[in-house]
Amino acid sequence: MLKRSAFFTLFLWVSCAAPQIDIQANIDKANHCKAVTDCKDLGSHCPFGCNVLVNKSQASTVQEMLTTYKKTTTQKCAYDCLALKEIKCIASKCTAIYR
Repeated sequence: MLKRSAFFTLFLWVSCAAPQIDIQANIDKANHCKAVTDCKDLGSHCPFGCNVLVNKSQASTVQEMLTTYKKTTTQKCAYDCLALKEIKCIASKCTAIYR
């Protein structure tokens, strides 16, 4: 009985974590730039952090994923984000520069 309970708990954790891992992978893949004008800030999204930055050509797709995730999860978190000073394209990645 204990093994079954542990397996079920692990299954639920993996099931819930999978969409988060997939979304984070898409965010990472979409974070590329040749110039700062390629970058778009999608804002802060729990649990993906402060200032989710992606290439503007993929911003709507990633935003849709974030919105769907928010609607389907009960996960709560709070961020104490620093004020964004600017966004730069550093080493072909959109990078947040904080004050």
